[in-house]
Amino acid sequence: MIVDSNQTEFGYELIACLPFAYWLHKNNQLEGVISCRDTKCLYYFTENHEEVYDSRSEFKKPSVPNGNIHVPMLDLRMWEPPPIKNHYRNDRFKWDKPTLVICNKFKNGGRNPMGIPIDALEELFSYFYNDYKIVYNRPLHKNIAHDESGQINIGDFDLIGRKFPDIIDINKLYLENLDITCNLLQIMIMSNCENFISMQGGSSILCSYFGGKNLIYAYEGKELQCGSYSNWYNKLSGSQILHSPSIDNLKIDSLKIFGK
Repeated sequence: MIVDSNQTEFGYELIACLPFAYWLHKNNQLEGVISCRDTKCLYYFTENHEEVYDSRSEFKKPSVPNGNIHVPMLDLRMWEPPPIKNHYRNDRFKWDKPTLVICNKFKNGGRNPMGIPIDALEELFSYFYNDYKIVYNRPLHKNIAHDESGQINIGDFDLIGRKFPDIIDINKLYLENLDITCNLLQIMIMSNCENFISMQGGSSILCSYFGGKNLIYAYEGKELQCGSYSNWYNKLSGSQILHSPSIDNLKIDSLKIFGK
């Protein structure tokens, strides 16, 4: 069988397509995968992988089991997330302090504004700057296959350069490691990490593939309506999933979970 992601959103691919493809692979039924650019690193277990889509869609859904991801419980009969962390654990992206990956997105329109604003980011950075090697993960659209949502400047990259020079901006690190793709860079960093602060959407799902603790900021959305954070996000890798419903909660919860 060939698994076609149908140009779907990143989160849908991670939840519906990737575990289905891996289940097919483990059961000798996978013929190949059709997906977006820079996804070969996700489907490392098959050589028959075509990157035919250059961008993603907020509206297209894949024709696979669990094509609807906003449910209280997934159908797990043909669903097995690949052990990405074990496969990509490496010595290349290790530092002298534990890694803390902070993912963010910020866009206007629809349910938005949605994202961790600059003032809250500055507080989070200040909380953990001395005890962790912080990797700030908000990839620029030019570096990834993005959907139709906009991407705006909130001053986060300027903040890092001005006040927190030891924080790693994923985009700058990518320019220093052009022998690998941006998604592979994220995966290699996360494979060495146990501490994640993520945003509702694709980043919260990707971080849930790597064990450890994943604190997700989400103040609304279908994930909350169906209880997916508490019911099954941990099944992606056995990670501990925690949820903050507001920026104030995110500040308090992050200190409780990652404070030293």
